[in-house]
Amino acid sequence: MDTVGSDRVGSQRRNARLAGSGLALLAGLCAPATAQQWGGSLGMATDNVQRGRSLSSGLPAWLADAHYSGERWLFGLGATAERPPGQKAGVQLAAYADRRFRLGDDWAAKLGVVHYESPRNRWEIYSHYDEAVAAVGYRDRWRMSVAVSPNQALYDMTDYTGRHAGKGKPRGFYRRGTVVYAEATWHQPLFAGLSLELGAGYADVRPLPAQDYAYGNAGLSYALGDVTLYTSLLWTNSPAMGTVTKPMDRRQWVTTVLWSF
Repeated sequence: MDTVGSDRVGSQRRNARLAGSGLALLAGLCAPATAQQWGGSLGMATDNVQRGRSLSSGLPAWLADAHYSGERWLFGLGATAERPPGQKAGVQLAAYADRRFRLGDDWAAKLGVVHYESPRNRWEIYSHYDEAVAAVGYRDRWRMSVAVSPNQALYDMTDYTGRHAGKGKPRGFYRRGTVVYAEATWHQPLFAGLSLELGAGYADVRPLPAQDYAYGNAGLSYALGDVTLYTSLLWTNSPAMGTVTKPMDRRQWVTTVLWSF
C-alpha cells in the first residue's frame, strides 16, 4: 500500500488526471492514510473539462484543492474556474468527505459525498447539486468508481407544450433528475517520471436516456518533484443537453500542470 506521503501526492495527481480527462474533478483519496495531515494542490489547465463537458467554455482555467486526511476520513474543499456561456467568469466550489477502507496490502476502497456550488452562476438550477461516490482501487495503478447525482440539472425536451416566441421551435423545460457516472482510470509508470494515463466513463441520464453519453482520455504525465504535467487527448459523444456548461469538442487536447503540497 502507498505510504502517507505517496498517498497524498498520488491523490493530487489523480485529481489532476481526472480534471483534465473529462472524469470527476474531485476524486478524493482511495487508499487509506496512516496519520493525520493537511495537503493541497494548485494548477492550471488549458480547458476545464469535467466528464466530457467544458465548465470554462473552452478557455484556460485554474484549479485548487485543500484537504485534511485522517486515518480513515478525508475532508476537503476544491475550487475551479468556470465560465458558463453568456456569463462572466465564476468559480465552482466542491466540499467533499470520504470514508476509506483498506482491503488488503494492495487494495483500497472509499465511500464519499460531494456538494457543488457555483455562487455566481445566474442559472439557479445549475448552481448546486450533490453526488454520492463509491470507488475501489489497486495501489495507484487503476481505479473504478460509480457516482450518483440525484439532483442534476437537465433540460427536458420530451414535453412540447410550448413554443419559443416567434421561432416556432419546440420548447422544453428545466428539471432535476438522477445521473449515474461509471468511470475507470489506469495509471502506468513508464520511465524517469513519465507515465501513461488512460480513462473512460459513461453517463447514464436516468430520466432522459436519449441524453446518455460516453467520454474518455488517453495521454501522458510527467512528474518532477511536486509538480506534474499532464497532456491528454479527450473524446466524448455528449449531446448539447441544453445545459449552460457546453459539451467540449468531440476530440481535443487538454494540458494540465499541477503543484502538490
